[in-house]
Amino acid sequence: MRLIYKFLLFLLSFSIAYADIKLPDVIFPLEIIAQKQEKKERLKPPKFLNIDETIQDVNIHLPPSYPVDLKPVFKQPVREKTFLGLPKEKALYNEIIDLYTTGSFILAEEKARQFLRNYSKNKNVPVILYILGLIEFELKNYNDSLNYFSKSCSMNSEIKNEACMSASVVSLLKSDLSKAKYFLKNVSLNTPEYNFLQKTVKILEKNKITLIKDVKCENLDVSFVSYCRYLKLHYLALSKPYKFFSDYRPLENYEKILKLLKGFAYLKEKKLNKAKNVFKDYLQIYGRADLYSKYPIFGMQMINLKEGNIKEVEENVGSLDIRDRYLAQLVYIKLGNEYFKRKDFKSAFAYYQKALTSYKTNKNLLKKLIAITSYNLGLYKYAYNIFKNINEDKYYLYTAFVLLNLENYSEAEFYLKKAYKNASDEKIKQSSLKYLADIYYFNNDDTKFIATLRQIAKFDSKFASDMLGWYFFRKKKFEDAYNAFVDTYMKAVSAFNMDKEDTALKLIKNKNDRKSKFLKAYVYLKKLNLDKARKILKELAEGNDEIAKQAGYLYAYSFFSNEEYDKAYEEFKKFAEKYKNDPLGRRAVLRMADSLYNLGKEDEAKKIYTQFIKKYAGSKEAVDAAYLLTLLETKEAGEKSSIEKQLQSFVQKYPDYPKIDLLKLQLSEVYFKNGKKKKPLKHLKSL
Repeated sequence: MRLIYKFLLFLLSFSIAYADIKLPDVIFPLEIIAQKQEKKERLKPPKFLNIDETIQDVNIHLPPSYPVDLKPVFKQPVREKTFLGLPKEKALYNEIIDLYTTGSFILAEEKARQFLRNYSKNKNVPVILYILGLIEFELKNYNDSLNYFSKSCSMNSEIKNEACMSASVVSLLKSDLSKAKYFLKNVSLNTPEYNFLQKTVKILEKNKITLIKDVKCENLDVSFVSYCRYLKLHYLALSKPYKFFSDYRPLENYEKILKLLKGFAYLKEKKLNKAKNVFKDYLQIYGRADLYSKYPIFGMQMINLKEGNIKEVEENVGSLDIRDRYLAQLVYIKLGNEYFKRKDFKSAFAYYQKALTSYKTNKNLLKKLIAITSYNLGLYKYAYNIFKNINEDKYYLYTAFVLLNLENYSEAEFYLKKAYKNASDEKIKQSSLKYLADIYYFNNDDTKFIATLRQIAKFDSKFASDMLGWYFFRKKKFEDAYNAFVDTYMKAVSAFNMDKEDTALKLIKNKNDRKSKFLKAYVYLKKLNLDKARKILKELAEGNDEIAKQAGYLYAYSFFSNEEYDKAYEEFKKFAEKYKNDPLGRRAVLRMADSLYNLGKEDEAKKIYTQFIKKYAGSKEAVDAAYLLTLLETKEAGEKSSIEKQLQSFVQKYPDYPKIDLLKLQLSEVYFKNGKKKKPLKHLKSL
């Protein structure tokens, strides 16, 4: 019976059993509860965050080329009616039209200037200016051409729309987007050419190449068709490379840019050798001094990255940095991404920082990349300072993750609520609720906890059930916990604590994880099947985790509780040497002394207690040693006054000691025996 008593007392509290060292003439009223203690771990945020913020596709960084072959929008001027060359201004007006139409540009220009000198107030001046714009364009005098179209555009006439569109065309040919946009604002005619020019301006201004996808080139004026087809091919090379190759037709005026696009299309199709050949061929033909040479150099860097030649990229990115800091920035980001994939977060962090300082673009993207990489490096405060300033649903959740790692649970709760409230992504909402439930559990906020579980149960009933199981388990409502838990292990622990050892064993009999094996050992100990228990405990003790430590201690204790004190001393000694810097290792030293005491070696036991108190002064274990030493010295004390002094000294010195009530009871009895009737009342009232 004594063996059962001791085992049950130890198994539940997993603390020091002092029952073997008895106070003289005192019976201890001990409550024995056989329970396996488990504490829920906090729901841990992910150790690493992934990056789904990718930079734009490499091809998009080859901007569309400006047009080189657009022509002014032509409208045939209406001839005036004349009779025998009269009136003269109308006759001259008609002559100018005829000369332009027949290609006599020099003579037409001379006559047009004459018209402006002699008839500057004539209603046909805007048309003459428009014709002069056409003439100068044919003569390749683009500045003069633009000047005439601009003047004609500023006047109200039948030709105003065409003059304004023509002025826009010439501005585009001169790569002057602001003027091209300005002239289009004066057009009131909705034609395919006008719409095309509007889209062209936006494509060139904001790199919105997708605007071209719905344009039908065949509906445009013939002079617009070539450039329209080029833009179509540019779009296809970036978005649908397979269609780029099927739709490709040579366009003489755009072959240079199309060659680059072909290289990037191959790159997008992952045809790296073909892409490499195109880029090398371009550099051979046009040389590295060419304005566009930075793009094939950039393309070669992308190929090296895809082939895993990181060192080559790192060695050559400097030459790109000289040509184009923006493209170099993209390479730095790509290098960072590559190291991130390899989980070399330190190198990734360095390249993201380099990219941030190398050029003014992609600031927001890089802040996110740097914050995520900082998180993965464990630089939580640094990551927090960036995350908290990003007003996006996902980053509210990431900010909460950082705060959870910093154990700032109140602020983490704030961001989790914010993520849940603002998120449109259900995964973010669900994740936020789970972490909120965990916080409410540890805050003992039952109302919020249960309300949150109800929401979680709608999308993850297993998680909700297990959380509810923990809720009941903590309240020691083990039957409710058993019914709630889906987790097999905790269901088995709940059964064990309900004294249903067979049920617990049945649940975990086919499980071989260390935690389940440890529970099996508990079951066998409770059933007093020491051989099976010890076999499991000895196996588990050979590991290096927390279970190994507890199993090793429990293995040694199994001999102590079975009154095999020699073996207990031997095993506790081994354990104490292995875990000499651990609280449980120090506790094993006390158990060594307990074993010696129970073997009748009281002086050796007393020596260990005394040395322990000096070595670990101030520790909880040292107080335990002082308690045990007090018991021992009390037993040795011959006179009642000496017993009283020993007990009184400990009670005064350690009033908050967990087992102080036992000593108060003993001290009260000593007071009675010594005739001090009033003194015991104080202690007895506090019990």
